[in-house]
Amino acid sequence: GPVATTFIPPGVGFLIKGSAAFTNTFVGNVMIPSGGTNNLALPLGLSLIGSPIPYGGTLTNVADTGPGTLNLGASLPPNSGIQTWNNGFSLTAKRQATGKWTANPTFTVGQGFFVSPGTAASWQQTLP
Repeated sequence: GPVATTFIPPGVGFLIKGSAAFTNTFVGNVMIPSGGTNNLALPLGLSLIGSPIPYGGTLTNVADTGPGTLNLGASLPPNSGIQTWNNGFSLTAKRQATGKWTANPTFTVGQGFFVSPGTAASWQQTLP
C-alpha cells in the first residue's frame, strides 16, 4: 500500500503508537545555515519538543552548552522540569530555584521529551 507521509516541524516532539514493531525512516534537511542560531519558543505549560538541530547530549554538562551543542539545560530558567516518556510520564530532571538540576539525563539525536519551563523561555542552539 501507499506510504503515509506526515510533516513534523523542526523542534516538535511526538509519540507513535503502532500495532506491531516497525522501522520508521526520518528524512529532512537542517534548516539553519552554518553559523546560524535556532530559537525555539518555550511557552508556559507542558510542551512536547525535540532538538531542531540533530544534536544529542546531556542536560547540564559544560561540554553540552554553547554553540554546536544541545544547550538545553542552560536555556531553561529555574523551576523548569524535563519529562521523558517510558510507557508513562517520568519526571527526569527539575531545575531548582538555585539553578541546579536534580539530574543530568542524556538525550539522543531525534529524541523527544516534555519540557515545562519555570517562565516562558527560548531554547537556543547554534550550528557552527
